[in-house]
Amino acid sequence: MNNIIRQYIIRGSNLPNAAIFDLFLVVLTFLSVLFLPSIKISSQLYLGLDEFIVVIMGIRLLSKKFFWIDQLAIILILMSFFILASIIVNPNFSDYREYLEIHKVIKFAIFYVFTIFVFRDFKHEKGIVYFLTFSFILLFIFNALHLFNVFYFNEYVTILFDTDGRDVINFGKNSAGGPGPKRIVGTMGNPNINAILFLFYVSFFTFLLIEGKKDQSSWNFFSNTLRKVLFLLSILMVILCQSRTGIVALTVVYLLGVYLRGAKWLEVVTEISFTVLFFLLSSFIDTIALQYLFNTKPKLQDNNSFSVRIEIWAKLFKMWVQKPFFGYGPNKEYVYSNELHPENEYIFYLWRYGIQGVIFYLSMLLVPLVYFYKRLKEFYFLPFIVFVILLVALMNNPLSNAKINVLFPMILGLSIAYLCKNTNKELT
Repeated sequence: MNNIIRQYIIRGSNLPNAAIFDLFLVVLTFLSVLFLPSIKISSQLYLGLDEFIVVIMGIRLLSKKFFWIDQLAIILILMSFFILASIIVNPNFSDYREYLEIHKVIKFAIFYVFTIFVFRDFKHEKGIVYFLTFSFILLFIFNALHLFNVFYFNEYVTILFDTDGRDVINFGKNSAGGPGPKRIVGTMGNPNINAILFLFYVSFFTFLLIEGKKDQSSWNFFSNTLRKVLFLLSILMVILCQSRTGIVALTVVYLLGVYLRGAKWLEVVTEISFTVLFFLLSSFIDTIALQYLFNTKPKLQDNNSFSVRIEIWAKLFKMWVQKPFFGYGPNKEYVYSNELHPENEYIFYLWRYGIQGVIFYLSMLLVPLVYFYKRLKEFYFLPFIVFVILLVALMNNPLSNAKINVLFPMILGLSIAYLCKNTNKELT
């Protein structure tokens, strides 16, 4: 077995099943992020299977000399060097944990480029539709078992995915230990990140609904009824995560989808009716659910969670003013010792890397959209995903999460490979 893997990495093109193994690596990475818990190395370091797969992917790209240098790749390269400079000019440059942020960017780049490499001759629409649908069904079952704690599922299974155990241990409890909302944690280990994951599925099923309106589409393999059922179930899962930011992003994605697919008023009324029913169902399952979701005061600063965020943002902004160009670097020691949870990725990047950090962050998200803006109608999945990240980053740190930092570049790579299909235009 080891000899076969060695031959695959070094001489893949001479093996008849090399392309299948390439695809297998992508599938394995995706499934491992969704369904395998990370291994605890230390109190602040957890490793997933993707950490080992990315090494094989990197060596494979080098052996095949597949050097995909586009605008996004250039941004990632420049971002890596700037993070290094930010680390060097700050006092914590000797802390090895600082350099893990560069490692994250390199991982992002490898997953992005390897996905393009695998799907460069795009012929996988059917496989992608069926695979993502299958993974969604598995996640739906997992989260249902988690929600109802069937056979002590949370104590034996869900807890494995929550690195600090906080969200699972406090599932259905408030900070005082009394009855609280049951915000499904799922395989993401956090209800807010779990909401982002299901927003990805909402985006994909919205894309399928848009494609279903076209006379000809290479993505139409399901009936309209099945597409609609999957779409509605993905909305239900976002609601059960009870993430306010997630529900705001869901609203934006839904309204944009309604416009792009030209939904008729009866469709919209039906879908909204189901959504209202889902909220009522959530309240029936968990009597505190609606109280938690709708206990939002008109003035955002009057809400406890938001007022805490404002205090943190104000503190980080004042610190950034003192070091506006290079920021404070990853500053893991400060983050961990102060249990810092900025819950705003724009401010987090500003504090860490200065104004350039925010520019790199936005460029990483927007450059593919800007380059392919004339062709986005062919693959609306991409702008939906980017909009989700842009929105949830206002109240969360999506790309700072290890799992999202794997899924997102793979989605980007898939999107770029598809948009470059049957065209001479490439990101150069």
